[in-house]
Parts: sequence; C-alpha cells; structure tokens
Amino acid sequence: MKNFKKLLCLLSAAMMIPAVPLPAAAEEAYSYTVLNDGTVSIVCNDKSIVDAVIPAEIDGYTVSALGEDCFNDCEALKTVTFPDSVVKLSDYAFHGCESMTTLTIPAQISTIGSFVFEGCTTLTEILVADGNENYVSVDGVLFGSNMDVLVRYPAAKSAAKYTIPESCTVISPWAFTDCSGLLELDMTSVTAIGADAFFCATSLENVTLSEGITELIGPSFAYCTNLKSVTLPSTLKTIGDKCFYGCVSLQNAQLPDGLLSIGEMAFYGCVQIKEMSVPASVETIGEMGIGYSVDPDTNENTVIDGFKMKTVSGSKASSYARRNKIGYSAKMTAGLVVLWIVVILLVLAAAAAGFFFYKKKQTEAQAALEEAARKLAEKRARRRERKNRK
Repeated sequence: MKNFKKLLCLLSAAMMIPAVPLPAAAEEAYSYTVLNDGTVSIVCNDKSIVDAVIPAEIDGYTVSALGEDCFNDCEALKTVTFPDSVVKLSDYAFHGCESMTTLTIPAQISTIGSFVFEGCTTLTEILVADGNENYVSVDGVLFGSNMDVLVRYPAAKSAAKYTIPESCTVISPWAFTDCSGLLELDMTSVTAIGADAFFCATSLENVTLSEGITELIGPSFAYCTNLKSVTLPSTLKTIGDKCFYGCVSLQNAQLPDGLLSIGEMAFYGCVQIKEMSVPASVETIGEMGIGYSVDPDTNENTVIDGFKMKTVSGSKASSYARRNKIGYSAKMTAGLVVLWIVVILLVLAAAAAGFFFYKKKQTEAQAALEEAARKLAEKRARRRERKNRK
C-alpha cells in the first residue's frame, strides 16, 4: 500500500520542482521540494535526530508542509517543534518514529495525510492545540473537528477498553493498527471502517461492530492474534480479502443473513473455528476464504483438521465445500421444503387418481363379466325351455 501511495505522490511531483539541498548547516538536516504555490515541503535527512525544530523558512521559501516520509524511520525522534507556517503533515510523515510518545498538532494544521503515525509504536497520546479548526483530541485520540471521523488511536495508549463516541461514524484506514494495549472495542454509530483499520492490533480480544457497517475492507483484523470474538452487524454485506487472516485465537464469528461476499483467505489461519454457518445469501467465496490454514509440517495450504461448514442445499457455500473437499451439512431452505411438499402432494394425488381410475375400470370390467354371465344363463334357460316343449 505504501508503494502505491508513493507512486501517486511521484505522479503529483511531476509538476513540482525537484528536491533541492539546503545550504550551510541546514543542508545536513533537511532537503526540500518547492510546491506549486511557491512554498516548500521538507524531508529530514538526519535519521538520528532526537529533537526536531522545523524551520519557518529555507532559502527564502516558506516551509508549509512536512513532506511524505519526512521523518521516516527516525527511530530516536522524541519531540517536534513546529513553526506557524506549517499547515500540512503529508503521508507517512512520522512513519517508524519508535521513540515518540506524544505529539501536539499545532493550531494551524489543516491537513493530516494518510498513515502519518504508522509505526509509532510508543505513541501514547496525540494532542491538538487550542484553536485548531480541523482536528480535535479526546483522551489522546485524534478526531476530525466534528468528532465524526476517528483519525488515529495511539498505538501505545494504555486503556484496556475503548468505546468509540456516538458522534463518530467513520474510522479512518489504519486507525488502530499496532495497538498494543487495547483489549476490547465497542461502537454504536460507526457506519464505515477504512482499510486495514485494526491490522496487527495484537492485544485485541473482543470487538462489537455497530449496525450500519456494510463492508470490511481488506485485512481489517489481520494478525489480531488474541482476537477471540467479533460481533458482526446484520447490515454487513462484504468481508474483504484476508479480513481475519492469522486470527489464530478467533472462536466466534457468526456470519449474518444477508452477507453477500467473503474474500480470498478471509478466515485463513483461524484454526480455533471448527464449525461455521454460512448463510444462503452468500454469492461468492474467494479462494481459501473459509476453512484453510497452513500445514506446519509441509508449510502448504491445507483444510483445517476437523473443520465443518453448515449451509443450505444448492447454495454457493455448499458448492465451495464440495469443491474444496470440506465437510459440510446442508439443510433445505423453506422454499425448497415447500417445493418438495408440493411435489410429494402431486405424486400422491397422481397415485390416488390412478388408483381410483383402476378401481373404476375394475368395477366396470366386473359388471361387464356379470352381465355377460347373466345373458349366457338366460340363453341356456331358453334353450332348455324349447327343448322341453318338444
């Protein structure tokens, strides 16, 4: 994903002036790129920097942004001092800053890109200065100003349980990745979750997703190795590729009626799930979407030992089970039961009609035989009578 983002930025950079090295003492600390508006975005060249002071101006240019990957892998970075001129934090600006525990977003920051805090594994809180019109911090968690979008939950925040505020309807991509302390998550009003939102949240044990969510994009919960239970909403239509990949402790994931699609490897490696009910509504199941893991002896893909599916006759899930040699039981749908009842009734009706027809013909044949016998008897009687007259 990061390479894809970089490609987009490279395409955009085609309209910019190439990066220019700085003069004198600043040369070793930062390089910069001149933007279309005549300001510059900067990138730190000193990977060992601990306390960064962002200059307001370089070579007569106003510094307006931290460029993409500005402090990428600056593992010793602890503090950042911003000038009033900086209004944007570009994608991956603090990626991999493993020593930074807190950061205050200045009041003038209007844009925070994607994955800005990715890999900040010791970050306990993200604060926002008073007067910022675009972002707000609540208990160290970063939101959009209206509290409707959760931008980032700090990876090292110590709270064991977190309930997303009712005002929040959107969780940004990668918002909870690498969270090390969070055990339980609840929400009430969220209707959209960005891609890979809970990727590698290794302590997470229980999740309740709110009604209204229709899609889980990509590996939303991949490598949540302690996840035991997830409550999926009845509104869910799509489970993305590798959504629960590597959730080795997951025991309960009840798929809702109305679910339409299960992506490739969606439940790959969920070795604690020995039985899964798949509703008839499911139209597609991706390759190894259900019931697969890796064989520890051969390191090859294999069906989980003892895994069994429950589904309905004639469904896509039953076809998937047969195709992958997965054990399954299939019940008939109400419509199919009604159809079979109608067929049986028609067969019984046809049998009854045939029986009555047979009995009628048998009765008619018996009557004809009796009539023939009567006529024969009368004929013999007349013959005897004529004979006696003679």
